[in-house]
Amino acid sequence: MPFARAIHSMRSKTCEPGCPSHDRPLKYLSPPLTRQPVRKSLHNNNHTPEHSPASSKIYPPQSYIAISTQAVYSGQTPMLARIALADYWGTILLDTFVQPTQHVTHYGTLAHQYHQQLHAAPTLDVVRHQVMGHIHPTQNQNKILVGYAIWTSLAVLNISHPTISTRDCAVFEPFLHHLRTTQMPPLPILTNRFLGRNIGIIEPEHPVESARAALDLFRSNEQRWEGLIDQGRWPSSLPPQAYAIYFT
Repeated sequence: MPFARAIHSMRSKTCEPGCPSHDRPLKYLSPPLTRQPVRKSLHNNNHTPEHSPASSKIYPPQSYIAISTQAVYSGQTPMLARIALADYWGTILLDTFVQPTQHVTHYGTLAHQYHQQLHAAPTLDVVRHQVMGHIHPTQNQNKILVGYAIWTSLAVLNISHPTISTRDCAVFEPFLHHLRTTQMPPLPILTNRFLGRNIGIIEPEHPVESARAALDLFRSNEQRWEGLIDQGRWPSSLPPQAYAIYFT
C-alpha cells in the first residue's frame, strides 16, 4: 500500500524519548460539535515543548499551504461546506463556501447565518479545481499541507496527497508527549497550550481561524519538525487507517 510504504522506514525509528509509540494506536476523538472548554491543567507559563537542534533542511516559506475545512452532513455523510487555504504568512489564498452535493440534514458547526449561503456557493468540482491549483501547482510539484486532522479535509474534497508532504498538528507526537496524552487534543486546546491564545470565541469553528492556528502551531516548532523528518524520524502518529486511501 503506497500510504504504508511512504513512511515505513520512518516508523521503525523512535521519534523522541518518551513519545507515544507508533505501535500503540492513537485514540481519535470525534470532531466536537461545540467548542471544547480549555482544561485548566494546560494553563502554565511553559507554552512550548522543549526544542531539539535546528534542522539542516528547512523548506522555503512558499512551500507550505495551510488548509482547514468545515463540513455539513447528509445523515452520517460529511460534505464540504467551507474551506480556507492560507500561505506561510497567514495570507488567505482561498476562503469559500461550497454547495452541498446532497440534502443537508445536519449543519454541524456551521453558524446559522451561513446556511443560506451554501445554496448559491460554487460547486464541489469548481472548488476542488481551485484547491488543486494551489496545492499541486504543476504536475511534479506538491505543496506541503499544514493543518489539523488533514485527512478529514482530503476526504471531503475527495483528493489525495503525499504523506511526506503533510504536517499535521493533530498527531505531532512532541505535542502529545508534552500534554501526556495518547488522544488527539482539540485544536483550541493545542492553540491555548502552545500559543497562549484562544480560538473559537466568536464562532465554534471557522476555517480561516483554524488554518492560521494550525500554521502558527507548525511554525512554532518548524525547525524541530523538519529536523526530525530530515533525520528520517517521522514525528507524527498515523492517521486513522480508514483514511489511508487519501494519502500516497
